Amino acid sequence: MRVFIGSVIRDFAEQREAAAHAASDLGHEVLRAESLGARDATPEQACLQLERSADAAVVLLGERYGPIQRSGLSATHEEYRDARERIPVLVFVQDGVVPEDAERAFIAEARDWAGGRFAGTFTTAATLRQSVTRALHELELARAVGPAEPTEITERAQRAAAVPAGGQHPILVVAIASGPAQQLVRPAQLEDQAFRDALLRSASFGPAPIFDPRAATTERLQASVLALEQTRSQVRLDGLGTVTVVDPRPRAAPPAGLFGGLVVIEEDVREGILVALRFTGALLDEIDPTHRVSVVAPVAALLNLAHTDWRTRAEHAANPNTMHPNMFGPERAVVELIPSTRPRAALIHQATQIAEDLVVLLRREARDRA
Repeated sequence: MRVFIGSVIRDFAEQREAAAHAASDLGHEVLRAESLGARDATPEQACLQLERSADAAVVLLGERYGPIQRSGLSATHEEYRDARERIPVLVFVQDGVVPEDAERAFIAEARDWAGGRFAGTFTTAATLRQSVTRALHELELARAVGPAEPTEITERAQRAAAVPAGGQHPILVVAIASGPAQQLVRPAQLEDQAFRDALLRSASFGPAPIFDPRAATTERLQASVLALEQTRSQVRLDGLGTVTVVDPRPRAAPPAGLFGGLVVIEEDVREGILVALRFTGALLDEIDPTHRVSVVAPVAALLNLAHTDWRTRAEHAANPNTMHPNMFGPERAVVELIPSTRPRAALIHQATQIAEDLVVLLRREARDRA
């Protein structure tokens, strides 16, 4: 594994050396600014190129933020943001110092994104070396099942999204598969009533509820997939941690007008996708607190699209009793991101952007082909 070491360089030489020794002691190749020779690129560009060739990054944060680059960030902050989109980032924060304001904000951002999984503290170079060794070893164990395969993960999400349509009204489905593929929920857990009750509580009262807590809920286990169902909404979970949310729209009245049941409101679709993403992010933290899976593939689908009309709320409010039905478009639309996978933390921290992109793709399928 190629491990990049990122931090300010001035006054951090001993700590950088400790992190490098921890990586090399485990047999990993160390990538750091000290190894760069003369190059045509600027030092900032050269370090980013080095980081982009790594399989994991170790970022050390302390008192100083570092000089501001053209981007408005320090070089370490640039490297961190670039790395977290592609590879695991292990963040270690120095204790016993008073960070500059910009560095304090950087530390808060890194801890929030990592969710505590890859964040640690250190006081001396010796304790840092121990912490980095332990964290890299844990990362090795997490990756032991093999690399995350985007094609496999995306195909699993697509299969999960292929639920029967049922009824005549438009139905939103959001399926999210994660990887590297491995068992996150044991078969015995899927049958355990306490586990099912905990899943129901998350769906009804968690940080991103998708169920109506006043409505009745049924449970069933079929082909190793646990399904919790209400009148319209569903949550499905399998042993690999693949989550499918059916009709997670906010509890609001249907669109007004004569054709309200056949109108797809864009804002409702966006809000439904958003809550499904955040619900899945929180659920993965419950069933996989050690972050064995690191990437996710969200897929969104709209079912029963024939003879419907896609509108914004404003468009529908202006003409609630008229519609322009989709006569030639698809019966269902299924879309994915490009590239199809994202870091797991994006389910929480980039949920809004992901939801916006999926809505645009769904609109193209549902409206532009009409």
